Order: sequence, then structure tokens, then C-alpha cells
Amino acid sequence: MNKIEAYIESGIIESYVLGIAMPDEVIEVEKMAASHPQVREAINTFCESLELHAQINAVSPPVTIKPFLLATIDYTERLMGGEVPAFPPQLHTGSSIADYTEWINRSDMVLPAGFNEDYYAKIIGYTPEVTTAIIWIKDMAPAEVHD
Repeated sequence: MNKIEAYIESGIIESYVLGIAMPDEVIEVEKMAASHPQVREAINTFCESLELHAQINAVSPPVTIKPFLLATIDYTERLMGGEVPAFPPQLHTGSSIADYTEWINRSDMVLPAGFNEDYYAKIIGYTPEVTTAIIWIKDMAPAEVHD
């Protein structure tokens, strides 16, 4: 095994790519990669293997993540724009749609034009304990567990 192969096999490439190499090691690896194509190739190969591993083991997020993330951004922007925080009633066994009339009848409580996703959410109230939202669902809601 030559010096470059030993260097590549030492584990320094993996530490470098994973971001756990010491600062002096980073400088060393970058110098070695600049002057030795085998080192550059080893870096690229390890990066590609990590990406492949991530793709093979990827877990799709719940379908409600995107709409609630966008709803949180929208709610934050509305508050920054001067909307007064609201505290709608908490949902309980005796709740009815009439309890939420104030929010349902708001002019901004509509689907955006051209919206074609399965879910759309609009936050109408927030406390550290409870987030209340109106949700538009195209077909079926996924099963949820609330703690």
C-alpha cells in the first residue's frame, strides 16, 4: 500500500466529509485533494455513498408537515403585519362549527386561487399549549394521535 492509499484508508476522508475533522486536518485534506486526484476521488466517492445511503433510508415526512409549516409562516407574517392574536375556543366534545363563525367568515379564510394540494391550513390562534387552525382537506385526513 502506497502513502496516498494509506492516507485515504486512515479515516481522515470520512472525518473531513462528515465535518468532524480538526481544523488542521481540514487544511491537510484540502491540500492533499488539490495535489492528489486519488484523494479528491475518495472524497467524491464517500460523499456519493453518503447520499445514496440517505436516499435509501429516507423517511417521508407526514403529509401535514408542509401545510402546517406554511400556515405557521403565514400566521407569523399576519401577526407582524398587525393582526391581533386571537384565542379561539378549544375544541371539546360539545364544540360546534358555530363556535368558530368569527374565523370562518373572515375574508382571508379561503383557499388561495389555483391551490391544488391535498391539505391547506390557516392558523387562527396560538398559545403555548394549543394551536388552532382551519384546515381544508381534499379527500381524507391521515390518522392522528394527540397527546
